[in-house]
Order: sequence, then structure tokens, then C-alpha cells
Amino acid sequence: MALDLYETDFAEWAFHNADLLRSGKLTEADIANIAEEIDSLGRSQAHELESRITQIMEHLLKLRFAPEEIRERKRRAWRASVERQRGEIEMLLKSSPSLKRRITADLLRNCYSHAARTFALGFEVAPPRAVSVHGNGNTGGLMRRHSGQFQTS
Repeated sequence: MALDLYETDFAEWAFHNADLLRSGKLTEADIANIAEEIDSLGRSQAHELESRITQIMEHLLKLRFAPEEIRERKRRAWRASVERQRGEIEMLLKSSPSLKRRITADLLRNCYSHAARTFALGFEVAPPRAVSVHGNGNTGGLMRRHSGQFQTS
């Protein structure tokens, strides 16, 4: 029954298995799919973190390198987006502090590379050169509140 529900009605499957786990009926629970779903939740949070960091980087690039007339028009929206993403990351890291370990130099380089390519495509320019980034939870200034200037350390 549990496997059928997993494939036909995920919400019902989730509620049913949660009830089984709470009542200690582990042998009746769909352990394999429960484990897969828990793993998927962790991957989803890691992806959310990466996406939000990339969004911050893209908007910081726009604040620094977009043509002046566009920067003047969009500055407030880009700053607001940066602040919103910082706040979301702050809440995400508060609820899942272990995600800080995923903020490595490689992750930051990948996020920057994606943000720079997106920026370049949007403005039909060459991507800005890479900046130095630090791993181990140091977001290279991304989480610092500032006046909208591009910070890398």
C-alpha cells in the first residue's frame, strides 16, 4: 500500500508514513522512499543556498558594471533583491547551520561564473573577470550589509 501511495498520492503517502513513524511502526513504513525524500530535502536546501548566492552575485555585478543609465533606473530594485536574498540565506542558515560547510571556494566560484555569464548575456558584454572568493562559510562579503558597492572581501 505504501509504495502505491508514493507513486499515486505523495501527500497521502507522506502523512501515512509520518503517522507510522510516530507510532513506532517502522516495519510498516516505506523506509527506502522515506530515506530518499529526506536526502532530497537536503539537496533542495543546498540548491536553494546556491541559487540565492548566485542571485546576489548577479545583482552585485549589475550594480557595479551595468551601463550607468540602466544602473540609475534599476539600482533600488537590485539593492532590494540583494538584501532580500541575504535575509533568506540568513534564515536558511539559521534553520540549517550545516549548510555553511557547503559554502566552499568552489561553490562560490561556480556561483560567480554562472552569475557573470548571466550578466554578460543580459548586457551583451564579456563576463567580468573572476574575483577572489573564500570558502569555509566566508561568503566573500556577500552577506555584509553595505551601500550597494561590489564587495569581495
